[in-house]
Amino acid sequence: MAQENTLWKDGFTAGVGYGFNVRDIKTLDYKGVALSGGYRKFLYSGLFVMPEVSLYWQEYEYEDAPPGGSLATHSLNRFGIGADALLGVRIAVSGKVGIDLMAGPYIGWSFANNRSDYFYGDYDNFEVRGRFGIGMTVLNKIYVNVFYDAAKTKFTDNGRNRGNIMSVGIGYSF
Repeated sequence: MAQENTLWKDGFTAGVGYGFNVRDIKTLDYKGVALSGGYRKFLYSGLFVMPEVSLYWQEYEYEDAPPGGSLATHSLNRFGIGADALLGVRIAVSGKVGIDLMAGPYIGWSFANNRSDYFYGDYDNFEVRGRFGIGMTVLNKIYVNVFYDAAKTKFTDNGRNRGNIMSVGIGYSF
């Protein structure tokens, strides 16, 4: 039965995360914040599934100078909703501490976009990413995690790239 270990208790989760882009191919700076909630269901001996939904804010920026102009920062702010479906395993380090290894798909849809006058190029409001993460939980209540999201690097039709996304988070399990 999945409830043998005190670290393997099913429950709701709520958390907050901060994301930023990585890799040197980027031509857009990215940062974002997400509030998430989900449910972790243990299946067998530490194996779990965890669907989550999130509300997020993202900001994309780049600098350039138009012909004859001065250097300026151009930005796009987005607000949207995301969902992921993670499959993971929790490895008990002690009776009170566990390490989680997780992977799964993420989808997001931005429904509110605000861009500066000179943020050029068309971009997708819908995105799909592959998500890979590691986390630590204490007392099956407080957790911290780090995720790496492999995403399509081309962000705009005029060649602006964002790189993949790294995020760090903290949360609580009920």
